[in-house]
Amino acid sequence: MAYSGHLGTIAFDATSLANINEWTLNATAEEVATLVFGDAWESSAVGRTDVNVSCSGLAQKTLDVVALVGATAANLILGMQAASGPAFTISTAILESYTETAAIDAMGTASYTFQGNDTLPPIYGATDGVVAAALSNAYHGKNSNALFGGVPTVFTDIQSWTITLNAALHDATAMHASENGILRVAGVNSATASVTCLKSDGDREVQEGVTGALELHRTNGTAADGSFEGSSVCTGVTIGVNTDSVETITYNFKYTGAVSFVVS
Repeated sequence: MAYSGHLGTIAFDATSLANINEWTLNATAEEVATLVFGDAWESSAVGRTDVNVSCSGLAQKTLDVVALVGATAANLILGMQAASGPAFTISTAILESYTETAAIDAMGTASYTFQGNDTLPPIYGATDGVVAAALSNAYHGKNSNALFGGVPTVFTDIQSWTITLNAALHDATAMHASENGILRVAGVNSATASVTCLKSDGDREVQEGVTGALELHRTNGTAADGSFEGSSVCTGVTIGVNTDSVETITYNFKYTGAVSFVVS
């Protein structure tokens, strides 16, 4: 039978992810060509299976995603009909990437990318669904903020900011009859960010190549809602002008060390 998507659920490491409104499961098999002289048609054999999952929704205040990216692999459950309904289970998965955006005219958004870390393909269970997490601690981007500098100061006329956290994952599968999936280990983490503002008179607020502390606040003036902070370098500046909108300027950053999730 078909299901309405509003009944979907997702849980990672035994905890339902809040504010998610879509998920996608991709399971693929490596195809290895076996074509030789004399064959009239292409032929192939199947190698390992690979699994990745993406999901997105509204960002969640107070959620420390920095601690989740590249962390120890954990159980991932993708439900289709709420608690005790049908679901696919990936025994172990790693959060490879997380992106969060705050914009002046929208709710804060979040997207996650998981990679499977298992010798088995996704396992279907007719009653393995988990309890859906209700809307929790969503925030509107009109209240967000961004600062930069040796002594961080607020950007002028901010329109949006985006941060992407990545974990480098390495293939750690070894030859063995039971190794049908792909096993992975997490390597070095990294992060990039961008801040878009209205372009006013004068030069750029930050020039390319300048280093400083970058702070991205979910809610200005409410430290308990959390912020992303760390040393960074401005890797480029883009200025956009067209006839049917205001002029904008976007500053792109690369974090040069650890990103801290700060609450107080």
